[in-house]
Formats: sequence, structure tokens, C-alpha cells
Amino acid sequence: MKRKLKNKIRAFTVLELLIVMVLSGIVIGLTFLYFTQFRHYLQSTYREENTYAQLLRFQFALGKDITMATEVFSPSTDELQVKFADDEVLYVFDKEWVVRETTMASDTTKLKIIDVSFHTLEDHNDLVREVELEVETGSGEELSLAFAKDYSSAVLFRNFKTQQ
Repeated sequence: MKRKLKNKIRAFTVLELLIVMVLSGIVIGLTFLYFTQFRHYLQSTYREENTYAQLLRFQFALGKDITMATEVFSPSTDELQVKFADDEVLYVFDKEWVVRETTMASDTTKLKIIDVSFHTLEDHNDLVREVELEVETGSGEELSLAFAKDYSSAVLFRNFKTQQ
């Protein structure tokens, strides 16, 4: 007569547990690899967007200052002096930075400046009529910016008289 075991314990074998652990390790490793690559992608995108946002803020500020100014001068090859009726702004251009100094505050923008050129009026050598900048964006491409200033005849006449 055969006896049946009534108390048979059902369990996983060591081999089955080992296979589950190996497969879990592979899935966790792939997930970690994907997460690391995605994090690097997000960081590089953030740096590019931050550089682009700084460029837009700088472009807006310089464009507004030049448009609203009564006179724009260039004291040196890397400085731009913007005069208003009651205030004055000084831009200092460096290879990696642009500093905007006012009587109230000083702003610094991190931009890679490739070239800065100021074009003056013919009969008014100290008045700047156009500012041209070449900057490098976060993705490494070069971008040209140009700002022009239209002067009133009163400002031109006053400047002409002070030169004589």
C-alpha cells in the first residue's frame, strides 16, 4: 500500500529564485541606465534654455535702452554709454559677460561675445548710430544682433554745436 503525503509543502526552488533575481537585476539596470541618460538630456536642455533666456533678456534690455535713449556713445571699444533725460546706463562687453550698470543696480548676463562693433554717425564721431553683436548661443551656433538708433534733429544739432 502506498501512502500519500498530505503535508506536502509547495515552494520555489533555488533555481527559480535565482532566475527571478537575475531578471529583476536586468530590468533595474536598464531602468537606471535610461534614467541617467534622461537626466543628462534634461540638464543639457536646461543649460541651453537658460542661455537662450538670458540672451532674450539682454536683447530686450539693450534694444529698449537704445530706443528710449536720447544719446548713445562709445567711450571705448568694449563699452557703450546710453544716456536718457534723467539717467544713464553703461554696458561693458567682455568675452564671457555683459555688465549693465545703472545708477540703481548692476546686472550681469553670461553671454559668449564673439564680436562687438559700434558704428558712429559721420559728422558726429561720438554718437553711435548702430550696435552690432555676434554672440554664441547655448547650442554653439553664432547669432548676429543689430540695434539702430534714430536721433532727433535737436540732438544732432546740439552735438554738432558742441563739437565745434
